[in-house]
Amino acid sequence: MKRLTYLTVKNSQMKKRLLSLLISFNSIFSLNSYANWDVKIEEDPFEGKTIYVSSLSESKKGVMGFDDKNQLIIVNGDSYICSNYVTSYKNTEVSFKLNDEIFTQEFAISDNNKTLIYNEGFIGNGLHISKSDFTKKISKGRFGNRGIDLKKFINLLKETKTTYVRTSDSCGTVTNLEFDMRGFNEAISKLYG
Repeated sequence: MKRLTYLTVKNSQMKKRLLSLLISFNSIFSLNSYANWDVKIEEDPFEGKTIYVSSLSESKKGVMGFDDKNQLIIVNGDSYICSNYVTSYKNTEVSFKLNDEIFTQEFAISDNNKTLIYNEGFIGNGLHISKSDFTKKISKGRFGNRGIDLKKFINLLKETKTTYVRTSDSCGTVTNLEFDMRGFNEAISKLYG
């Protein structure tokens, strides 16, 4: 449980960094800046260098980001994400539509219930991906569970023009986000070269 606490606290910090990045990014560029993926590099005396790649959704209510800690972070704009509590983590289901394929992956929820976090290390703790022939191609297994293989997922995103994300929580809140993938290849190469 200590590891989860560290990761969720870290991700709360990441959310603040992502939001500040997006606010400063939007103030510099035009209203069409949502189509751009941004790279931010931070130097911290304790944690060292950290790289973030993120984009604002077309509705400007959500953020999808990746970091060099091998995490996928989604901020869906909901003020409170209700948890399913099926596993040892607070979690909820996130659906993705990439081209014609739709699949779901359970994400952990941050301590403040505003950020969705996926890390491959969570696979063994019960955060599952939906089962299909398609998900077998982009997932990896651990302790009998399967979850997104981030490198395979990123390679798939590189070939996608638009990524749709739907979050559904146990309070019945459904949020749809759309991300324009233009600029993703160049930005993500700074993280996963």
